[in-house]
Amino acid sequence: MRKCLLILILLVSFDRTSAQNPVKWKFETVCISDSIQELIITAVIQDGWYIYSKDNGNLGPMPTSVKFDASSEFELMGSQEEEGEKWMKFDPFFNMELAYFKHQLILKQRFKRLTNTDITLKGKVDFMGCDDHMCLPPQSKSFEVPIKRKK
Repeated sequence: MRKCLLILILLVSFDRTSAQNPVKWKFETVCISDSIQELIITAVIQDGWYIYSKDNGNLGPMPTSVKFDASSEFELMGSQEEEGEKWMKFDPFFNMELAYFKHQLILKQRFKRLTNTDITLKGKVDFMGCDDHMCLPPQSKSFEVPIKRKK
């Protein structure tokens, strides 16, 4: 009986850790001109959690990054921008100063439409959610954002 109870406790603990996702993502586009639009990706981060900036590089924890599937329907313009309250702290585990975001991170990427048909932006956001005690394994959030043609 004790063995079954211990296994049940371990399974419930594992399920809570693996299913925990402190970051919710929203995707939308804004029209800048007839051919230029901007994808706005918003991360809503649960209290007590944070995600790392894209500007930390690859020497420490996984930076938040957006990767787009290749397409002949659009081309990216410029680099991705981060908006939100950026925090800095020395992380003893990585032995370096790191930038991160609490509560919210907004990523913006402008793109130029190369066709006047309906298109779909596809890609993924890679990120790692952490709190003051642990980091969850790196995660990816795939997205597909349909964009109607201009009439």
